[in-house]
Amino acid sequence: MPSNNQPRSRLWLPTVALAAAALLAGCGRPAETTATNNDSTRSSDVVVTDSGKSAGQVVDQVGQDVRAAGQAVADTTKDIAITTEINTLLARDDKLSAMKINVDTQAGQVMLNGTAPSDEDRTRAADLARSVGGVINVDNKLQVQARN
Repeated sequence: MPSNNQPRSRLWLPTVALAAAALLAGCGRPAETTATNNDSTRSSDVVVTDSGKSAGQVVDQVGQDVRAAGQAVADTTKDIAITTEINTLLARDDKLSAMKINVDTQAGQVMLNGTAPSDEDRTRAADLARSVGGVINVDNKLQVQARN
């Protein structure tokens, strides 16, 4: 079981690193406080960072950055799941399991590289890949090469 959890924890590392970097970007220098109301009996303080953004704006930006990083992690996780499922289908297929097929997935786009002993096997590999949920397109670069 530990080997299954390890890849997931590595996927969250970029998200945490991005969030920390965004927080530190807003903490470069001490913030200055400026009064926004000239009435001496009441003052409303606004914290401004070196970038000229308020602390609230910096927090909003960090939130957007973390959401974007989270989406990137989710997309990568989907691609890994697609690749894994295609590899499983290829391994279970009697004819295709002995072939060396490299499966790469990026944003639902699958690329098959390697060799196939016949056009039929080449087509079968692409059909198996297309059958997986989340696959947008299959670029079949398998080369037909008869076995010795």
